[in-house]
Amino acid sequence: MLSRLKAFHQNENGAEAGLERILLVAFIALPLLAIFIIFRDKIAEWVKGYYDEVFGAGEAGKQSP
Repeated sequence: MLSRLKAFHQNENGAEAGLERILLVAFIALPLLAIFIIFRDKIAEWVKGYYDEVFGAGEAGKQSP
């Protein structure tokens, strides 16, 4: 039993998989987050423009049935 425990402790197969996934997600997410922070005002204007185009800017006071 002690030899099995030692073998399990020394086995490093797949040990880096978790770290690699975390680094990959960070490599993708952090630049996107930086872009969203830097251009947040432009993105907000762009989204508001499309929202107003789709739902109508002047119809804020109207209620749908």
